Amino acid sequence: MKKQQIKAITRIITIILFLATLATTLVLLIFFEPIKGISYEVFLSLTKKSWYELHVWLYMSFAVLAIINFVLGWKKLKK
Repeated sequence: MKKQQIKAITRIITIILFLATLATTLVLLIFFEPIKGISYEVFLSLTKKSWYELHVWLYMSFAVLAIINFVLGWKKLKK
């Protein structure tokens, strides 16, 4: 693959991961009380702990891809 194709694919995946992270944040804030501890309530067959773990993994993936995007665009930023 060409470098431009790799950049485009990483940008698209980064945007998708950002939106998924935002969605899990909204679910955690709206459907579960923002207090510490495990909630046994279920939303879309996932507990609060499961939503939180999903949110953390999505965020870490987003952060890694954002760093990769930054590195791939470094030459353009230097100009």
